[in-house]
Amino acid sequence: MKRSLILLVFSIFIVQLIFSESTGVFAPFVSRLKAVAGLNTIKLTWLDSEDDIKEYSIYRSSEIISNTNFSSAEKIGTVPGGKQIFLDIPKDTKSYYYTVLAVDNAGNEYKLFIPYRNITMEPVSITSVSSPDELAAKISNIKAVVLDNKVKLTFKSSKPEREVAVYRSTSPIQELEDISNSTLAGVFPSSQEFFIDKPVPGISYYYAIFDSELTKSGKFSFAPGENLTLNSIETPLSLDSISPYTVRTVRTEPLPYLDFFPSIETGMTITNGDFALPPVVPIQPAVSGAVARLLSELEPVAPPIPDIYIFPSDMDSVENSETYRLVRILKTDFLNKNWPEAYKLLGDYLSVRHTREVVLRTHFYLGQVLYFQGSYLKSFNEFVLAEGEFYNETKPWLDSLFYHIQNKDLF
Repeated sequence: MKRSLILLVFSIFIVQLIFSESTGVFAPFVSRLKAVAGLNTIKLTWLDSEDDIKEYSIYRSSEIISNTNFSSAEKIGTVPGGKQIFLDIPKDTKSYYYTVLAVDNAGNEYKLFIPYRNITMEPVSITSVSSPDELAAKISNIKAVVLDNKVKLTFKSSKPEREVAVYRSTSPIQELEDISNSTLAGVFPSSQEFFIDKPVPGISYYYAIFDSELTKSGKFSFAPGENLTLNSIETPLSLDSISPYTVRTVRTEPLPYLDFFPSIETGMTITNGDFALPPVVPIQPAVSGAVARLLSELEPVAPPIPDIYIFPSDMDSVENSETYRLVRILKTDFLNKNWPEAYKLLGDYLSVRHTREVVLRTHFYLGQVLYFQGSYLKSFNEFVLAEGEFYNETKPWLDSLFYHIQNKDLF
């Protein structure tokens, strides 16, 4: 309660400072600053000020940044206006707070610190200073055997504390493109060093095991005989492997009827009462004609076609990050409006395990691709998946799609 009161008073002071009556000067600042910690990086995203700003300065500190302690904050970078993203790679696992300050064309840096706008209020920290490759578990000595109608995989892991992902495919898994045609069979701690799979009987399968976190960045290490099976394996097709049809039993006694007539308060039967419905008054022909004429003059107005949109956090990415492959797709086929190839690549990208927010953003991009391909119903479904997390961004697309769907432009 005390902290909330202090923040409220501080915010009022900042607003008075921004709109100073004596100077009439407006000081710009960013909004919606967010810091998200990854394995060894911290990603900052924000919305630029609407004013004419040249660049933005990024500062880091071990405490919430304010006027009183700003001098001890460390400047860690500068980005031009319009980029709206910065990737910090701390050299330790300490907790940090951040601020992003606007710098105008004259070089003036606006030192305004507004909670939940341009300063972070919660500390974030990385879990390791090692690279993803150094942290990843190395899988070796993979073996697959058939046990009844199941396949048992055994392997060795260099780091038992890490999770691994098992992929299954009807063709050999040898390169990144093969992952897109594979099925994720499971994710589990590598300390287990075995996995039981129950594939479709009578079909030959190949298996591969990778470090789970490393797969999110689109990095896969292919070592035949170590983390990839060299030969396919098949469980036998037999009558025992087919699930018998289960006959549902019928209740010996029906459920009691619900009685809607007793009063909830007393349990006594409700009487019909003497209430009478008002008489039905027919609409006069003149009124019906006037309404019909008005409706005939109305023509549906098509909403404007939304502009292609890419989230600021997907405008740039480092090589080992989870979104590196996504950013490459967006910067090439997506922006070049090569919709069929963009649709295929985004679908392939979703076939690999990613965090929830990245998956929802990818569905948002798929919605745009399908929209420009004229597949409005499919596009609508993709945007609905992302709407809960990105309401403002999906709204213009959904408004346009409602118009097309109402006019039966479904495909």
